[in-house]
Amino acid sequence: MTDIGKIHSYDCDKGIGMISPVKGGEALPFVKAELRDQLHDPKAEDRYSYETGTAENGDIRAVKLWRANDRSPQNPHRGH
Repeated sequence: MTDIGKIHSYDCDKGIGMISPVKGGEALPFVKAELRDQLHDPKAEDRYSYETGTAENGDIRAVKLWRANDRSPQNPHRGH
């Protein structure tokens, strides 16, 4: 299932960050390898779509992150 979140924090030197679901809930960790756009580092408050996965240690994390569509249901008129 795909969710939408806002970048809470990102450390470009370490390639790790946290994303907060817009629907509420705890922030989830992610790693740079999961970013579909490797050319641009995410910044705080950027909106991303993501899926959830399980890390080797059993913790839930964000995976398959990509910049949220400008015409998402939360903002249908953006991008015109």
